[in-house]
Amino acid sequence: MRPGYLWQLWDDWCDPDAPVLAKRAGFVSLVLSWTILVGLLVYHLATGEKIGIQVVLALIPFLVMAGCCWHVGRKAWATGYIGMTVIVAVGLWLKG
Repeated sequence: MRPGYLWQLWDDWCDPDAPVLAKRAGFVSLVLSWTILVGLLVYHLATGEKIGIQVVLALIPFLVMAGCCWHVGRKAWATGYIGMTVIVAVGLWLKG
């Protein structure tokens, strides 16, 4: 079961003739990466501990998403790379 609003937003970003497998894999990667990132941020704020390499856990699904975005449309593809930049920036912020 896909969250309706998020799936609709993702589907709107995809080209109409995009491969279904790439659309689904990109969507799952998007949700997974943001879930991991938010979890890491909440953990950092709750405990005050520094988070280092764990941010890579959120980067891996974003890499998958960016690869899938290449196949589903230009808007989604750009979103994947913007997302990777955000992940790297947050990782550097948490490390620093």
